[in-house]
Amino acid sequence: MEKIYACVDCKKGLSHDEINQFGNDTYCEECFNDQFTFCSECEDVVPKDEGHYHDGDYYCEECFYEKYTICIECDTVIEINESRTVDGNDYCEECFDESYIICVHCDNEAHRDYAYYVDHGEMCCEHCFYEYYTVCDR
Repeated sequence: MEKIYACVDCKKGLSHDEINQFGNDTYCEECFNDQFTFCSECEDVVPKDEGHYHDGDYYCEECFYEKYTICIECDTVIEINESRTVDGNDYCEECFDESYIICVHCDNEAHRDYAYYVDHGEMCCEHCFYEYYTVCDR
């Protein structure tokens, strides 16, 4: 005699070939699809409320952060290779450009509050400014 299962949500009776499991819980196909999805990268089952949805795909947390990051300023999802990281914080290009410069001399990031305009509208960090330039007292 075949064992009968029941969906933990709708209580519908299920045969062995109709069950979908997550953890120790059994779901009918409809309830499973309402609550779960599969990670687009590793294909693990992911609860929809715990997964990350981006560009039409769901990701488990681990796969999402291997591929994407979130801008600390505007919360935009950006691909890892398109982000700028300063002091452990990730920025999209637009937010980075609003707050930081790349020093024309040392190629390091510097906050705009501590940067100086130099030759032809280029900018440099505070360290390089005092190393390469003299301030006229006139």
